Amino acid sequence: DPNAPRRNVSAYLHFASKYRDKLREEHPGIQFGEIGKLLGKKWTSFSDQEKKPCEDMAEADKKRYEAEKECYKGPGFANTVYPLTR
Repeated sequence: DPNAPRRNVSAYLHFASKYRDKLREEHPGIQFGEIGKLLGKKWTSFSDQEKKPCEDMAEADKKRYEAEKECYKGPGFANTVYPLTR
C-alpha cells in the first residue's frame, strides 16, 4: 500500500546514511560492497556513547512510525491523517 506509513529506520541505517558519502570521498571508486564492509567495521568500532545519537534518532523514528501506524486505516479509508509530518 503506497499510502501506508513509512517504516522506522534502525540506528545503523541512520549511521550509514550519515557516513556513506564521507567514505566515498575518502575512497574514490570504491565498490558498493566495500562501502558496506567499511561502514560495518566503523559501526562496530564505535563506543556506545558514539552510537547514542544514531540510536536516539532511531528511537524518535520508531515513535513516529508507531503514531502513524495507529492512525492508518488501510486501503479503502479516505482522508487518512497522520499526527506527525514525514
